[in-house]
Amino acid sequence: MDILLYPLFVLGCMVLFFFCFRYFQESPFWGTAWVFFLVITLVYDNLVLFLGRWIGFGETLEMLSMIRYLLHVFLVPTLVFVSLDFLRRTGARWVESVTVQLLFHLYTLILTIISVFHDFLWVQMEAISINGIDRYITSESPFSITFVLAFVPMIVTSFVIWRRMEWPILFFGCMFVTLLGAVSFFTEYYALGSFTELIFLAILVLTEYKLKQEDYTSDLFEA
Repeated sequence: MDILLYPLFVLGCMVLFFFCFRYFQESPFWGTAWVFFLVITLVYDNLVLFLGRWIGFGETLEMLSMIRYLLHVFLVPTLVFVSLDFLRRTGARWVESVTVQLLFHLYTLILTIISVFHDFLWVQMEAISINGIDRYITSESPFSITFVLAFVPMIVTSFVIWRRMEWPILFFGCMFVTLLGAVSFFTEYYALGSFTELIFLAILVLTEYKLKQEDYTSDLFEA
């Protein structure tokens, strides 16, 4: 039953939170902050899903679930900012172009607007119980189109990081997450979707660590 998996998901999220909190304190890059906020969102997300069975259907669980979706609505588009920050830290000069910066910010704004309407305002919450997990989902789809659109720049970024920094983990991680996400979508297996999000954020945190080490090495070299 999925009720046995979600405590593990929460534990995994807390481990990511611990490491990401350290990076958040030490890193001067704003991309690190957005990764940290995404980790916090995932901690909250899995905690609500885990506790849903004991909270039970009603106003409390519905309100907590609405907060879950609101966090997704406003923070998932920030994956575009994370992609931009990762690209800047590779030293690619074209990333500093005003046009590129404007396109990334405009894309994030458009995704946020789409997310607000498509994933929140135009949907209704429905109570379901699957594999021991009581949750509220949106009436249209349990999976957000915003995540798919926000994921595209990350795939491009992962390829650039692979080529410029010899770090293929982000690229192949994105491919693996794409495969898992497709399986979870077509099977409507929600626990696999949660696992996919955990794996993806773990890859982002690992990439943060890689970029942090590169920044530190570059500083020593310049000194």
